[in-house]
Amino acid sequence: YILRCQIISRIGHLVSYLPGDILLARQYFNAKGIYHECFLYPSNLYKHTELQKKITTDIGILVGNSATPSNNHLDIFRKLLIHKAKDINIYCPLSYGKSEYGKYIEAEGKIYFGNKFHALLDFMPLKNYLELLSNIDIAIFAHDRQQAMGNIISLLGLGKTIFLRKNTTSWEFLHNLGFFIKTFEEFDLKKITQEEVSHNIMKAKSVFSEEVLSTQLNNLFDK
Repeated sequence: YILRCQIISRIGHLVSYLPGDILLARQYFNAKGIYHECFLYPSNLYKHTELQKKITTDIGILVGNSATPSNNHLDIFRKLLIHKAKDINIYCPLSYGKSEYGKYIEAEGKIYFGNKFHALLDFMPLKNYLELLSNIDIAIFAHDRQQAMGNIISLLGLGKTIFLRKNTTSWEFLHNLGFFIKTFEEFDLKKITQEEVSHNIMKAKSVFSEEVLSTQLNNLFDK
């Protein structure tokens, strides 16, 4: 921690697109650098995906984004357990992170939900992953910090219902931008309205665009 403070306090420029992360860097590491807003890389951009008409009536639920403990998978499982008898299918990406933890979560998911739990253990092409996300109805991220923003932005662009912890910089950032985001603390199985879906898609398309990223990068490297 002392070493981090010594180094981070001397960094002249801080690049992020979440103002809350910059505030935390200033608070905990005495960061003094100039803040530059930038989405950083294309995985954080809106991606147009043609939605296939869903042929099943089940509720598709995405849990977390990786095989790392910071996903707090078991917290999510406990929230979902009261809905176990409903027509749900749970998809849990575990293809990267800590393999042993991933195996543990896979086993726990099967114990909690049986054949309604689907562990995603293998990497898949981006096109296939976006097709999977297009069939998700609800995505739950119980991280205690900013994480999984690439997934979250893709899901917003697809009009999906997203639950985040309210005390995270990611929830604060998206809420302040005007997105309709639900809180993990008040989890239910209700989706956002069609009006809210349309609003989120249009906002994601305009805010997280390639043109905006290009402008940000030009401003960043011209300084």
